[in-house]
Amino acid sequence: EHAKEEAPHPQMSVLHVFKNNELRTSFLVLCVMWFFGGLSMYMIDLNGEDMTSNFWLGQYMSAALASIIRVIVGFADAYIPWLGRRKVYIIAMGTCILASVGLTVQLLGGGKGSTLYFITYLIAYNSISVSWEPNFLGAAELMPTD
Repeated sequence: EHAKEEAPHPQMSVLHVFKNNELRTSFLVLCVMWFFGGLSMYMIDLNGEDMTSNFWLGQYMSAALASIIRVIVGFADAYIPWLGRRKVYIIAMGTCILASVGLTVQLLGGGKGSTLYFITYLIAYNSISVSWEPNFLGAAELMPTD
């Protein structure tokens, strides 16, 4: 038996994205999500150099916690039905914003390198890291790739 061949999709230019209301809205949402995600990640990473007095300990602890959190979030999707990508993104970005405010207060107060700063940094770094999965999946779902 012969498999059905799909009809070729019409070529879409960049101008078509801006002319189509739905595509324009999706594109602008993605731009905002990616801009703030990237900006937050960059700013948090800039302040991570001396998060602890021992650079290697800080890096290993950060990597270990990131791995554990990703496994937990991966399994949570199967066991918590109301936890969708949108809620994961909102919770992750909200946590990141609160932790970033905490980092700013600690930086201004001279607390860089303390245990509290390290814990706040880990919360900020890992929450923004969790938000990248919804960012990537949002791009795949919101924009046509055919």
